[in-house]
Amino acid sequence: MILEDDVKKIFDETKLPPKKILNELMLGGKKILLNKGENFYPEEDGDYIFVKRGIINVYFLSEDWQNSAIAYRIGRNKSSYLSINLAYIAKTNVEIMYFSKDVLNKAFLNNQVQEYYLMKNQAEIFYEIINNVNSMYFGSVEKKIATYLMKEYETLKRNKKIDPNDENVVIKTTHETIAQNIGSAREVVSRKLAEIQDSGIVELARGRIIILDKESLKKYTSNKGKIR
Repeated sequence: MILEDDVKKIFDETKLPPKKILNELMLGGKKILLNKGENFYPEEDGDYIFVKRGIINVYFLSEDWQNSAIAYRIGRNKSSYLSINLAYIAKTNVEIMYFSKDVLNKAFLNNQVQEYYLMKNQAEIFYEIINNVNSMYFGSVEKKIATYLMKEYETLKRNKKIDPNDENVVIKTTHETIAQNIGSAREVVSRKLAEIQDSGIVELARGRIIILDKESLKKYTSNKGKIR
């Protein structure tokens, strides 16, 4: 059983649903803990999760898993409906609240106003997917890498893991991880990262990439700059 205070976090605190809905979600939901790198599989299309702690990466998948690319992320205090056609992998240690679509249907029967609050993150997710698909098919590998690194930087800043005033920023990642996230081959990513390093924008090290020039990297992601 999930605690009432946790269920309340899903909704706008000024417009909490009736006690009956909270009780249905408390009794029907379940808490799931995932370790970093662990896969998570929805039971059915239309099930729903709320991330209480951590980050989940959601991937498009090829049949052989070799050409997976990131679709979107679900961060702390964010929620999402689930699809069995996507892969869910914990980017960090994660704690989630899981609700089946049957539980949702029962809780929100004849109460579409309250159900709206479960949908409020879906528009953000939709736009993120569109941007990622656009980048995947139409962006250069250099731009995809720059976009990935800036997203990692913004996540660290948002979670207060770094000082935004620091001149250099360390991103803990690997060439293989970047390749999986942008839908490219590791060898291609390694070659392009070497070129970006030669431009003075980043410095490569084992298991991490150091951003030396955030402004140049940011300009490149919006087509206002060019890595030379």
